[in-house]
Amino acid sequence: FRVTLLTFTDLDLDNDELGGTLGWFEHSQSYKVVAYHVFLATDETGSNRFRISNGTGIPQGSNEFDVEPDTTVDPTLVEGVASRRDASTDSLRLIPETQLVEENTPAALAISDTFVQAQQVSFTDLDLDVNQFGGNLTWQQPSLDAGLITHYMVYFGLDAAGLNNRYLFTYVPQPFSEIAIPAETSLYHPSYFGSDNTSMLFAACLQRLNYLLVYARSTLAEQTTPAYVGIIDSDMPVKDVFWVGEDLDINDLQGTLQWTPPENISGEVITQPDFNFLL
Repeated sequence: FRVTLLTFTDLDLDNDELGGTLGWFEHSQSYKVVAYHVFLATDETGSNRFRISNGTGIPQGSNEFDVEPDTTVDPTLVEGVASRRDASTDSLRLIPETQLVEENTPAALAISDTFVQAQQVSFTDLDLDVNQFGGNLTWQQPSLDAGLITHYMVYFGLDAAGLNNRYLFTYVPQPFSEIAIPAETSLYHPSYFGSDNTSMLFAACLQRLNYLLVYARSTLAEQTTPAYVGIIDSDMPVKDVFWVGEDLDINDLQGTLQWTPPENISGEVITQPDFNFLL
């Protein structure tokens, strides 16, 4: 009474993690089946298997099972295994369950672990004030399985992995791969402490945002491993502003305004043809 035509598409976009719907067709005599059990294993015969469905199994009459997102898979576990319990033997309480209650030969399906994320994330700060940033955040589409992505979620983060505080900026629908960050966006965000949003207390300190994080999202879930780019604050004020007035009449101006040009983030002087402005 083996099930047939197993199907599964991994919609968890992180490496070594699974999520999605496992589907199958029941046998024509499935009325003899009590429940189905789903395992992960190292091969199609069920070696080194471990259960991912609950202990009571999936009731007869069902033809799908939702694998929760973030289901961790060791790199050596490459098979998804489904087996079932037969009603005629379930009543034989003296017979070991591993021999007669549960089928020995499972139906099996090889797993293809999906790992996709934004590529070549890039950002240049065009806001020239200190502790503020703004400009276009861009990235490239992944070369494989880009069709599984529905949105890109953009966060401001304290670290590259997004493990500490992160703050949602916006989401970008597929297939777009660019978003404008407004000028005068502050590099500092208040810290909060508390077990939930209703009990958070404002902290006196401020935390500096260091990274822009881009997470791919499928119809199932948002990935937990972001693509990222560091935020390099562009602080480029002009220096040594100097004015020499040459008109001696009241309410009239004439003379030369001079300044020293700013340096860019690499320390090179930004060249211009003339740094004097004649009034």
